[in-house]
Amino acid sequence: MGAVMNADRAEHVREGIPVLASYADALGIRAFAEGVNLEDDLNEVGFNAMADLVTTPLINMESAMNHPCQALADWKTMDELKVPVHGKFVLSWVNHPRALPLAVPAAAMTMAAQRGMEVVVLRPEGFEIPTPLADKARRLAAASGGSFTETAPAR
Repeated sequence: MGAVMNADRAEHVREGIPVLASYADALGIRAFAEGVNLEDDLNEVGFNAMADLVTTPLINMESAMNHPCQALADWKTMDELKVPVHGKFVLSWVNHPRALPLAVPAAAMTMAAQRGMEVVVLRPEGFEIPTPLADKARRLAAASGGSFTETAPAR
């Protein structure tokens, strides 16, 4: 949002988004995590800044901490595979050469929690789910008859 209009920057997001929205009944936006300030990412600062620019309904195509369309697709896939609604859902971390955004795993664990599943996040030490995301998953699971736990693997 603070980009200076010079060199290769022809327009600000704050000018382009309302124009795009004026041509549609709904607008899909992807606003990836900045990865600089966890608090800003947890508060969806980028997505909310764009959402504040329009009155057109917005579809979150992936934001800093959520990927709801992917979560809906995952839910549908589980239904098609006849995965029990109150079954067990294990989300595990694997090694990657660089840190990746939390949108996809956050959406997956909250989706499973909303299904009332026993959600277990298996992750290495030092890679805890941020407290607000873990608390959200716990609340959703409790309301749906499921549970949420997070654990580091045994050594």
